[in-house]
Amino acid sequence: MFSVFEDFKSLSPSNAGVEFDAVPLPGDRGDYMAKSQNGNPVFLLADAKTGQYHPSLQLRYLSADFQLTCRLTTDSGEMEGVFALVNCTSDEPELHELFIRCFDAVRGQLTTTADTEEIKKTVQNLAALFRAFSLPSQRSITGLWAELFTIVRSDVISDSMRVWRAGAFDRFDFSYPNLAIEVKATTGQFRSHEFALEQLSSPVGGNGFVVSMLLQPITGGTSVLDLVSTIETEIATEPKLRQKLWENVINDLGSDFGTSLDRRFDMSYAQRNCKIFRFEDIPQPQPIADPRVGKIRFVADCSSAISSAADSTLGGLQGLLSHRS
Repeated sequence: MFSVFEDFKSLSPSNAGVEFDAVPLPGDRGDYMAKSQNGNPVFLLADAKTGQYHPSLQLRYLSADFQLTCRLTTDSGEMEGVFALVNCTSDEPELHELFIRCFDAVRGQLTTTADTEEIKKTVQNLAALFRAFSLPSQRSITGLWAELFTIVRSDVISDSMRVWRAGAFDRFDFSYPNLAIEVKATTGQFRSHEFALEQLSSPVGGNGFVVSMLLQPITGGTSVLDLVSTIETEIATEPKLRQKLWENVINDLGSDFGTSLDRRFDMSYAQRNCKIFRFEDIPQPQPIADPRVGKIRFVADCSSAISSAADSTLGGLQGLLSHRS
């Protein structure tokens, strides 16, 4: 897959506000990537200006200027055009990669002849998403890593992405109308996981499964961004799925993104220690009939639990996540 971030690192900083050393971005829009005078990433989006004045946007982590005539130097020579400039204003290198890869996915939603107003709305949507970096993380890094690993190892990546949760408050991690899948991971010695009792309630007339993983941190292992790269390669022509991927990742990382991105886990260990259970296989308390009692959470040690799934190994993921009904 085209590596926008790798090309960004090879660029020279701008010498002037509207003159850039730039690389063209994939697609038919005529967009470019450049580096600002202070070394931060800049997207130059082809701007079909309408003549109406649009003031600059100054938002947390990014800024945008519209309808600017810029001179670009590329491998093909020099050119001039009218662009909207979207700048990452953070000096944190970890955020640069997230900004570039996320915004490139969001950029795929722009129409070929997007005008200033359409670009402005896209930038504002991105700014709303980036506010997650100032909030506590919504999910543990082990949980996010395990969900991404599940998508990758399902071998039906597009299908898996379509049924992956659309937000942090979805009841299940993956779901069809009659199928629910929860992913649980731990770095502990025992296969113990925390559940909400309602997470183990199967859809009416359907089935529910838990994908349980033991993870092992390792310096040379696989990171969240490594897994994201694998997924992006498979969904490169599906911009809505790419945007969904980054929305979930950024919301889950939250303000812990700096330390979380450094965490790496052993893929082969996760593969060997992945086990699939039916909901009813998990040790759990009985539902309480009293309507005044709800939201029961508990820890279940599944180390000795016996799976009744047709295929309790990693190989069973493909059958589950390519489910049709």
